[in-house]
Amino acid sequence: MQQWLDDFSEWAKPDLDAGVSYHAERVYNAAGDYVEGWLVGSLLQPRDLMRLSLGRRRKLLNNYLATVAELGVDFVGLGAYTSVISNAGEDVRNERFHTTTGNSLTAMVGVDALVSTCANRGAPLAKRLTGVIGAYGSVGRLASLRLGQYAEHLVLLGNAANRGAMQELKRVGGELYRAALQALLAGQRRGIARSLAAALPPGQSLEALLARDCSEEQGLCALFDEVDALVQRAGTLAPLSIDSDLERWLPRLDALLSATSNGSAFIDSQRLRSNAVICDCAQPPDIGRASLADRPDVCVIEGGLIHMPERGQRFGNQNLTDLPTGVTFACLAETLVLTMAGKRRDYSVGKRPSLEDAEEIFELALGLGFAPVVEQPVEKAG
Repeated sequence: MQQWLDDFSEWAKPDLDAGVSYHAERVYNAAGDYVEGWLVGSLLQPRDLMRLSLGRRRKLLNNYLATVAELGVDFVGLGAYTSVISNAGEDVRNERFHTTTGNSLTAMVGVDALVSTCANRGAPLAKRLTGVIGAYGSVGRLASLRLGQYAEHLVLLGNAANRGAMQELKRVGGELYRAALQALLAGQRRGIARSLAAALPPGQSLEALLARDCSEEQGLCALFDEVDALVQRAGTLAPLSIDSDLERWLPRLDALLSATSNGSAFIDSQRLRSNAVICDCAQPPDIGRASLADRPDVCVIEGGLIHMPERGQRFGNQNLTDLPTGVTFACLAETLVLTMAGKRRDYSVGKRPSLEDAEEIFELALGLGFAPVVEQPVEKAG
């Protein structure tokens, strides 16, 4: 079937057609209320989408929007790499319907799965050296900010081929340090805030560090540099590390969340630390499944999956990518949640969506009967 789709994809490329692939007449929440929805797609594979020229991307997106406009929907969710090729949804914003990339719920569910799995396996996340691959992407950034509330030592990893990777990682690091400093001022010591309190010089003024304008990239990067310089003097492991050298860190990380749009597996399971816990939020996956048989000590869970309120719900006979009955992708679920909650604005659009919005969507999902999938082994998740 995959070979047939690959061949047919080549044939279908010239027209960039899009159309309805599935109609869900009633998708229920825990209260018994329901929404109606449609899955709209094309025959192009993720790698095909990433190779499209800017003009052809726009044509495909226009075809998607033309199909959606005829359905009279309230919310449009961008899945299957359409958020990647639409500038995180910015290119498809319009006045006809509200838009979400689904990145917020994907990040929150992925973090929840990683935190829960680590706790179930004997050591809480706070006691594990934790890394995020793709930390400056939309999902990776939100996951990093959320993980900062749990992990006491966090490593933000980016793509060495991206010239601006370190600057982007530094900005996320600045956001994390700002949140940690604000938490310390409020008397809260957990996650990054806890290790930061131990690493800062005695008598260091928290207010002085927060006095700079951190509303823009330059201010956040400067805050990271200033705090990093202070904690380096402590001579211990810094609360935050940023790097593009994946090979250096894989053997050291006890926990890892990966959320890239690479489109193919690039993480070598042989390089992973013994007994590491990995949450792979990427589709297609970032870690090669075939090689996992050689690493039975490593726990790799499918990230970004969520239980539907109606546990018998399936989206088509294959349930998207042979997902278990009653389970779907969090990006799709975010569209359902926002529609069920009657929201009337865009969410999760842009490269830096709000953590507060993401946490709100997560709480809405739980209240509507959705539940994170914990310890879903990759061999059962499609």
